[in-house]
Order: sequence, then C-alpha cells, then structure tokens
Amino acid sequence: MNLGGRIALEPMDPGRRDLLLRMTAVLLVAIGIGVLAAMNPPLAVLLVVGGVAILGLLLVGVHVAEVFLGLLAVMLVFYAFTGRGFAHIGGGPLYPSELMIPVAIWAWIRCRQPGRFGLVSVLLVAFMVWGAMQTIPYVGRYGIDALRDGVTYGYGIYALAIAAILRDEHLRAATRLYARLILPFVLWVPIAVFILPILPLPFAPGSDVAIVDVKGGDMGVLLGAIAAFILLGLYAAVKGVTKAPEPILWGLWLIAVAAAGTVNRGGLLAAATVAATMFYIRSATRWLVLIFVALILFVPVVLIDPHVKFGSQDVSVGTMVTNVVSVVGDSGVDDLDGTKKFRLAWWTKIVGYTVGGQYFWTGKGFGINLANDDGFQPTADKSLRAPHNVHMEVLARSGVPGLVLWISLQVAFGWALLRTARRASALADPWWTMILGWVFIHWLASLVNASFDPYLQGPQGGIWFWAMFGIGLASMKMADAAVAASEGAARRAGVMATATLPRATVPAS
Repeated sequence: MNLGGRIALEPMDPGRRDLLLRMTAVLLVAIGIGVLAAMNPPLAVLLVVGGVAILGLLLVGVHVAEVFLGLLAVMLVFYAFTGRGFAHIGGGPLYPSELMIPVAIWAWIRCRQPGRFGLVSVLLVAFMVWGAMQTIPYVGRYGIDALRDGVTYGYGIYALAIAAILRDEHLRAATRLYARLILPFVLWVPIAVFILPILPLPFAPGSDVAIVDVKGGDMGVLLGAIAAFILLGLYAAVKGVTKAPEPILWGLWLIAVAAAGTVNRGGLLAAATVAATMFYIRSATRWLVLIFVALILFVPVVLIDPHVKFGSQDVSVGTMVTNVVSVVGDSGVDDLDGTKKFRLAWWTKIVGYTVGGQYFWTGKGFGINLANDDGFQPTADKSLRAPHNVHMEVLARSGVPGLVLWISLQVAFGWALLRTARRASALADPWWTMILGWVFIHWLASLVNASFDPYLQGPQGGIWFWAMFGIGLASMKMADAAVAASEGAARRAGVMATATLPRATVPAS
C-alpha cells in the first residue's frame, strides 16, 4: 500500500518466514555437500548418511538430546576400540568429531535449562573464549591448521552440551553400556597392541590411516577408568547386565595394562592413577582381590622374565620397568632418556619466551608449527607440531593467561568433584559418590597421559576427556540436588516429629 509516496511492507507471515528459512538452510547444506562430494567423496557419503539418520530419528519423535547422546556414545565406543582409525575417516578437512560439533551446539541451545553457570562452567567458557581469541587472527595465515590446533579447547563444547542435557536416566543407561563393554575392551587391548600392527589392515575410508590404530596412552586412560568403575562398586551396582566374575576381569585387566605399558609409559602411569580410588573406598576387600590376582599372574612372570617379539615390539617385564624409571630418572636406555632431555629442553625454551619473554600475554597462537618455530623439529616430514604436554602447549599457544585459565579450570573441577562426592557420601544411596569417583579417576588419568602425549589434541582422547568432564558437571548438579532433597526431607521429618510430641502439662498450684 502506498502511503505518502512510501511503500509500506506488510510483515511476513511467521509460517512463511519459517518455511523460507528452512528452504534456505536446505539449499546451503545441499551446496555444501555438493562441494564436499567433489573434494572428498567418502566424507560426503558419511555426511549424507549421518544427516539422513538424524532426520529419520527426529521425524519419528526422538528428542534432540537422545540423538546427540546416542551419536556421541557410538563415537566414543569407536574411538576406544579403533583409535585413530575411526578418528581419520574421511581424510579431512572435516572428520566425525568436527561433524558432531554442530549437533552438540544445537543440543546445547535447545536443551539448556535457565540458570546461572557455576564456577567450573564459567572457567571453561573463559578458557574457550581466550583460546578462540588466540586462534581467529591466525586462521588466514595457517588455515585449517589453526582450527585443528584449537580443538584442545574447542572440544569443550561437548562438555557444555552434556552438562546441559544429561539426566539421571541417561547416565544410568551409559553405565549399563560401559559395564557391557568392559570385558570386550580388556580382551581387545593386547590384540590391538601386539597382533593387529603386524597384520595388513585396510585403511579407514578416505584416509591413509589403518582402520585400527590405537595408542598405548589412550588405552591406559580407559583402563584406569575401568579399574575405578569396578573398585568403586559401579560394576556390581549396575543391574540388567550379564557380567563376568570380577577376579577374571582383574586378570584380563592386568594383562591389558601390561600390554599398554610396554608401548607407552604415559599409558602405564595413566592406568596407575586407579590407586587414587583409595580415597573413596573405606573397605579394602576389592583391593585384596586385585592384589591377589596380580600376585598369581606376575610373580611367576617376574621370576622367568620372558622376552616375546611382536613385530618390532620387544615385550618383557624389563620393558615396563624401564618405561617407569625413565619418567623419574635415568633408565639407561638412550632413546627414552634422550626423549626426556629433549622435552625438558623444549619446555624450558617455552617458559623462557612466555613467562619471561615477549609472548607472555598471547603466546604464539594456534596454527603455527611450534616444533619448527622453536627449533625442536626431529622429524623429516615435520609432522611434530607441538610438545607432548598439554600444559606446555597451552602456555606456548595462549600465553600465561591461557595457562592460568587452564590450570584454574582443572583445579576447580577436581576440587568440586571431591567436595560434591564428600557431600554425597552422607546419602543412603552411594550412587553419586561412585559416579563422581569414577569421573575423577578418568579425569586424573587423562591429565597424566596428556603430560606425555598429545592426548587432548586428537578426538580419540580429547572427546573422551571433555565428554567425561561434561558428565562430571552434570553429575555434580544432580548429586547436589539429591543431597538438598535428602536434607530437606530430614528437616521436614524433624519438624513433623517435633509437632507430634505431646506437650508437658503444668500442675495447678
């Protein structure tokens, strides 16, 4: 309508606007898939199949939370059993872990409950924002490398999404799945470490990485968490699952730890963090079973000290002892001691140009090859990008403020887990104490391994770490609610008991 020479536009009907937005989104997705199909056909196929599966689930009425948590569970299982094999499907630049990030953001936006963030969540967001500030300026110069280096903080979106949407029924379903997979995993570890590397395995679709390519450190973290799951009583508490006897599980677990420990000292130390579960266990009964099985298995092996060759791997008790000694002192093995001295020299240089140098505030940023720029590149193909220590990498890439945020986040998270577990121990049901203890051990084992290996810089470790971080955040919230409800019920019961007491009568004078 023309009013005074001006055209008055009528507002668009909300239904038509919504349809237009959806059609635009579909068009953009179709264009993106078309471009991706020309660049990387395997990844395009994976994206189409995944998109159709998600759409089908939504059409039949499955909630976005269940879609996200179900896909995440599948990813975590594949990461545990295949390592870099599943992580490298598609060959880049996008991998399954990156394709899931929009789903995580979507789930977080749709399901986040109103309310204030706690201290740990605030620190996590601050750490992610600071990391992004040291990444965005370098994307133009380093391209995809800047984004790949940024996953150290970027995968934190998984923790935020899980913390927002995880409910008690989701957590109990996850523990049932976890309990079912313990026996297959401890059987799988020695096979994956010793047998599969000498077999001609096919490559992952669209990748030059074998379909199974596991690391001893990654498996050491999972083995430490599995031991905590059993020792804390979660394995026994899970109902509706066919279980192997615990002594048999302990025997297989010890063999798996030995396998992981022969190829990676970080994995051996990560698995050893299970000793921290003693803070949670008052009874020594479960520890006695583990010690008894260990003596039966390892005393004869130590006395005989057999040497077995699996391809290039020399497996023996001496190998494991050497790996442990090399962490704290001179092992007498040039390769291990040389690696330790190499790392200490590199870490000293990083501290020099950050804490005491020009990169104090911002670090060198995400994207630059630190090994090349720092003068510590030992490989001909320049494949080493950063020191195998997450704390040093955070310092080098995001400066002292980034390291302060990182350390503050980890200290706050660990302290909050212990504090909440202590409060929850007063409940008649020990469920939340066990859950929080299990998360604590997984978190601790992850940090130990990340001090020796680029554990958080790859999806097979990073997503496991941040997923358990999110489970910890959600569990603390639910445990606090359970404690508050229990205390409220106790107060109401006390008031009612006081109200029903007979009043004392005063005799007449």
